[in-house]
Amino acid sequence: MKKLLSFLALAAVLLPAVQVHAVDAIDKKVVVDVLNERRGAYLSGDPAVLIQQAAPDITVTMISSIVEGPAGTRTMRLPQYVPFLKEAFANTEYYGYNFKGVKAQIADDNLSAKVFVDVEEDARVQGLPIKATKAIILTLVLDEGDVKVTALTEKIESVEAGIQLSRKKQASEAAAAPQSSSGAGQSAVKIGE
Repeated sequence: MKKLLSFLALAAVLLPAVQVHAVDAIDKKVVVDVLNERRGAYLSGDPAVLIQQAAPDITVTMISSIVEGPAGTRTMRLPQYVPFLKEAFANTEYYGYNFKGVKAQIADDNLSAKVFVDVEEDARVQGLPIKATKAIILTLVLDEGDVKVTALTEKIESVEAGIQLSRKKQASEAAAAPQSSSGAGQSAVKIGE
C-alpha cells in the first residue's frame, strides 16, 4: 500500500499542471480564462488543458481544403480528438498563437456561451514553416462548477506553408527593415476590457 501511495504521489508531481477552478457562472472573465488556458497549451506544446476542457460528448469539426473528409470537413468525437491532438502536438516543433478578435454570446442564465475567435498561427511542423488564420467557434457549458467545451469548430481560412512561405518571407524582408525578435506572442494575453 505504501508503494502505491508513493507511486501516486510521484505521478501527481510528474503530470502536467492543469489549472482547475470551480465557477458558478460563465461570464467575461471565465471566457478570457478559458481562451488564455487554450493559448497557453498551444504555446507550451502540451495538449493536456485542451483535453481536460473537452466535454465527454464533444463534437469537433474542422473545415478546410487541406483536411480529410467530404468537402474539406472532418468531424471527431472525444475518442478521435485526443489522439489527433497528441499527434499534432508531437509533430509541432514551434507554435505561435495570437488572438485577432474575440466575441462571446453568453446565455442569460450564465450557464453556457458561444465564443467566436479569430486566430493567427505560426508553426513549424516536421521542419515545415506554416502560417494559418482560423475562425474558431467554441460552445462552453457550465457542468458542476467546471466549464467544458461541448462543441468546437475550426475553419482554416488560409494556410501558407513551406517554400510558398519562404518566398513570401524573403520578399517582405527585402522590402522592410528587420523587426525585433523580442518573443512577442509568447506571454498570456488579455482579451477585451
